[in-house]
Parts: sequence; C-alpha cells; structure tokens
Amino acid sequence: MRDVGPDALFAAPRADSDTADLKSSALSRPDLMPIGAAATLALLMALGVRFYSHHALQIAPAPLVQLYAPEGFAGPGGWTFLGKAEAGDWVGDFSAADAQETWVYAKGDTRFSVFMAFYGDQGPEKEIISYRNDLIGPQALDVVQVGVTKPDFMGPDLPPANLMRLSGPDGQRLVWYWYILPSDATANRSSVKLKGLWAKFRGARAPAMVLAISAPGLQLADEQGRLQDFLRSTGFDETLQKGGFAPWVARHEMITGKNADVRNSRHIR
Repeated sequence: MRDVGPDALFAAPRADSDTADLKSSALSRPDLMPIGAAATLALLMALGVRFYSHHALQIAPAPLVQLYAPEGFAGPGGWTFLGKAEAGDWVGDFSAADAQETWVYAKGDTRFSVFMAFYGDQGPEKEIISYRNDLIGPQALDVVQVGVTKPDFMGPDLPPANLMRLSGPDGQRLVWYWYILPSDATANRSSVKLKGLWAKFRGARAPAMVLAISAPGLQLADEQGRLQDFLRSTGFDETLQKGGFAPWVARHEMITGKNADVRNSRHIR
C-alpha cells in the first residue's frame, strides 16, 4: 500500500477551525465568499443583533439527554465496540454541550474513536462553534493541517468532512468531523451559524450535534475504504445523508412517585 499526500485528503485549506491556536502554514487564506452572499450575510447578522440579544439570551431549558453508541454489528469480521474512551485516549471536549461522549472501536489493526456532543439549544456561552471547543484532545498534539475532504471522499451520497491532521510524539492522528442539524449534516460552519441564528430569530430552539471520528497513524491509501466501511457498519452514513439526532440522542423523562429512579427514553429526531 502506498502513502497518500495531503492533496488526496483535502479539497482546500480552511481557516475556520474549532481550535483557537492553529499552528499551521496550511491556513493561508480565509474562505472567499461572493459579494451577494457576503451582503446577505451582513444583513442577516445586522438584523440578528437585535433579536439575538432577546431570544438567544433566553436559551430554552435543555431536556435531560443521553447519547448512545452503536454497539452491535452484523456479520463476521465486523467492528468491535471497546467502550468509552479511557485515560490517555483521544477525546473531544465541548464543555457547554448538554451531553458528550467518546467511544472506541476496532477492526483488525484499525482503531477509531468517535466523539459526539449534543446541544439541545444554543446561545451565548453555549455554541457548537466556539473557540472553547476542542477536537485536538488532551495529548500534546500540534495541528499541522486543516481542510475539507474532497466531495467524493466519503462516498457519493455523503457530505464532505472537516479534517484535521495532528502530529505528536507518537505520530500523526486524523480527525474527521461534521455538524449535524435536524435535517442536514454539513462541514460548512457558516451554514451552521446562519441556521442557528435563523432559528433564534424565529424564537425557536437551535439544536445541533457534532460527530467526530479520529484515527491514529492512518497514512495509507486504504484509509478511505476503512472510513466508509465504518460509517456504513455503524449507521452513521444515514445520519450524514439526512441529518437528525436519532438514534444517538434520547430524551429522558423522570417518572415520579415510588419509581422515581426509573427513566423513560425517547429518541430526539
């Protein structure tokens, strides 16, 4: 198997990473936006200032939620669910989220970590796109390149992913991630922000989820096949096609009375 260079992974450099300090020469320029789109964005932002101060400050009380990992895989030679990430494993950290988890899976010599963070609503100090959110992990890793995968990298029906290449004492690590909305999945941060602003403008909730998949040391030409196989096996491919939060996010409703410690689960779509 042959090594592949950055051009096989990235469609273009990105300047809008989730990290506050990206030590990368690949961040050479911000995304360019047509004048008409820029004017529309400026108008929406101007209109949103007034309403944001009223609606966004009134974050809807978030329901008690729990995140569920895909644990069972049909057929021989499938992926093995190893459980939650342990000390020393790569994990994401979106501290303002209503729920977040990192799980670990393995198949042969391939090991994937999956991070999810769910926001039942967003507002100041509680935003899915924020410099406070971290997908680098607790290890001493440097961001050496950020970008977006080519349109067909994940498959013909799946959206491109944001991609970070990290480097540390133990080698390189790749992190692919998407933003999941009620009816959409995207790598486009501007789209996520605008849709959240529009929801708050209408006085509605702005729920969102981040899905990140990370793997150490993948430099080989078959990484594309491994990732596509993992997405299909877990059912994440359906989420990326349609958006929505079921079956990964479930709302829990406390039962009162003598069985008050029992919770009912209802999936959030």
